[in-house]
Amino acid sequence: VNDIRESAIDADIMSLFRITWPYAKFDQAVMYELLSLVTNFVAEHVNAKRMLTVTTPSDDGDKPTSFALQVMDYAFDVKHVPGSATLELCLKALSSLASVEGPARYWLIRSVFVDETAMTLSHALMKLRAIGSDTNDAKDVSTKSRWMKTIAASTRALGNVASFTEGQRVVLRTNGAGTHILELCLETVAAAGGDDDVATRREVFLLMHNLAFHADAKAHFAANASVLDCLTYAVADTDIRCAASACATLFALVHHGQRVVAALREHGRDRALRAASKSRTHHHGASESAYFTHWSRALRGLLVILASSENAERWDGL
Repeated sequence: VNDIRESAIDADIMSLFRITWPYAKFDQAVMYELLSLVTNFVAEHVNAKRMLTVTTPSDDGDKPTSFALQVMDYAFDVKHVPGSATLELCLKALSSLASVEGPARYWLIRSVFVDETAMTLSHALMKLRAIGSDTNDAKDVSTKSRWMKTIAASTRALGNVASFTEGQRVVLRTNGAGTHILELCLETVAAAGGDDDVATRREVFLLMHNLAFHADAKAHFAANASVLDCLTYAVADTDIRCAASACATLFALVHHGQRVVAALREHGRDRALRAASKSRTHHHGASESAYFTHWSRALRGLLVILASSENAERWDGL
């Protein structure tokens, strides 16, 4: 597949993208197909990602720009459209630039992508709040479902950026519409409580999991009791993928994180974690086996660290 991508680069596929772009902006079907092609083109290929971010002269006399920047500008122009399929493809293509070490990764985190994506997430959550949670109107239910797709796409994109250290730092420092990313995560978990929203919950717990591995993360998480409560009770989530991500997040945070350890021993959080360890003793189906193993190992390690801290305090008191 990468040989095909190299051949496409040699054949100057970027010129095809640029020539097609003005027409695609006036035809959603063409735009969808073009963005699908771009998304496949940049997947796991360093040179393809780099080509997307190279600045080239404009054909219409405008200042030189990269194709990635054109995609980004378009993406955040359509963020007001609930459940936009083209927005989802834009976020997927752009956030994939972070998946491989190289110049495209650093172009992405120096751009406005993270801040704008966080603002898109915040905007979608605001629209969801405006509809309300107790409506049975068919139109409102449909609109909520579309906004939830935007929320899932935004959290997935931020999770992709948070897959490496510098990306984690940038995401941790973003404030979408004046709201810290962990608060946006909390609101997303609350909004995605329905059975149909499990995919969104998986994305937001994976985002928090990725953020937890940054050196500055412990301070952010320890300072937010609501986030710790959310993660603690998510360890017993009925969806094993959500539970595994939440558990692994806490395990990462307690590693050399005494403030987090102390916080988890307060307000019954440690009891909730011990109860969770007894609530799920087996997995259902081969597809969940790896997640169950991940969950059980992380929870076992988490409980050992909490118990060790408690025992150490007892010895100190003697």
